[in-house]
Amino acid sequence: MSILLSLSQIIKEALLEKELILDEITNLSEKLRSQALEGRQSSLELSEKVNEFQARLKDLTRKMMATISELSMFQATALKLQQEQEQLVNFFNINY
Repeated sequence: MSILLSLSQIIKEALLEKELILDEITNLSEKLRSQALEGRQSSLELSEKVNEFQARLKDLTRKMMATISELSMFQATALKLQQEQEQLVNFFNINY
């Protein structure tokens, strides 16, 4: 009988030890799950910011290209006017 009691006590101790280990593993896995969710949220926020910056950069690039095109047109007009001015100066210098 005493052998059965001591065996029963050993089994109870082993069971208690395994329950403690299970509790510790459960706590650690909950912490890891929480960290993973936080990491996902951070990644999502970072991804959204990157998308916003890319859209903003694309918009600014488009505006800059439009401004450069406009500047090119003004430059061409300025060159044409400068040529006309030189022609008029030459015309008046020759004729008068």
